[in-house]
Amino acid sequence: MRIITSDEEYSALWNEVGRKFSYPPYGSFPIDVKAPYSHKTFKLPDSCWDEERERLVNMLIGSVSGEDLYALDRHHDCFVYNPAEKIPPFSCWEDKERNCMVYFPTYYPDGDYHAFTSIDMSFGLFGHPWNREIYVAGAELICLFEKNSEFLGIREVKSV
Repeated sequence: MRIITSDEEYSALWNEVGRKFSYPPYGSFPIDVKAPYSHKTFKLPDSCWDEERERLVNMLIGSVSGEDLYALDRHHDCFVYNPAEKIPPFSCWEDKERNCMVYFPTYYPDGDYHAFTSIDMSFGLFGHPWNREIYVAGAELICLFEKNSEFLGIREVKSV
């Protein structure tokens, strides 16, 4: 895992996510993804999101690609990580060099916009913090979320 500490890299990544996916704060929700991305929006459960769900989502994302991914949190640290690292859910630690606490984002949006994307941005998971929705882009990842929707407690939001 690598923390993205460069303001330039942080801005460039969020700008790329905005361009590729029209993801907030650059666009509106639901995300207006352009082809060739398949995408679905899922409503998250009202109940607490737990470590088992976090681990499952980590496994699902990791099964789509064994490569490094971006974990982007709009107002906090962002990361390059690999799901195989099995970062403990709800991880936080003190960064003594920067004199701050570091929080690895959860897959459940907890107050800020966040995105988990492949490095080439061919698939991703995006969270809407107030609507309790996640947006899944990429056919293979969507299929995995649909197959595990009951355990995750999610349901597809139908487009109008």
